[in-house]
Amino acid sequence: LRLIIEKTSDPNVHPKDKLRLAMLYALRYEDNPNFNLTLLKAKLQSRGISKDRVCLLDALLSYAGKDKRGSSGLYGETTFISKIGKSISSSLKGVENVYSQH
Repeated sequence: LRLIIEKTSDPNVHPKDKLRLAMLYALRYEDNPNFNLTLLKAKLQSRGISKDRVCLLDALLSYAGKDKRGSSGLYGETTFISKIGKSISSSLKGVENVYSQH
């Protein structure tokens, strides 16, 4: 969170990029105990980003938050089923006829 706050304070970072960075942070760390959306939104508003744009963070989490994504994860978290699927698809790569692979 400290690094995100530093980046949002940097005058060389465009306001749209600050908002994008905050959105990615919110999606990635929403279940982290140190996640503080209120502080992040307050910092964005104090840096000149409109309240309407800052509210996009809430909309993003309600539309695509962890509870909406299910167990598939967002940043490479894998489940047992996804590992099996990946293993099967990688073993069949380059084989045109599945039945000829014995």
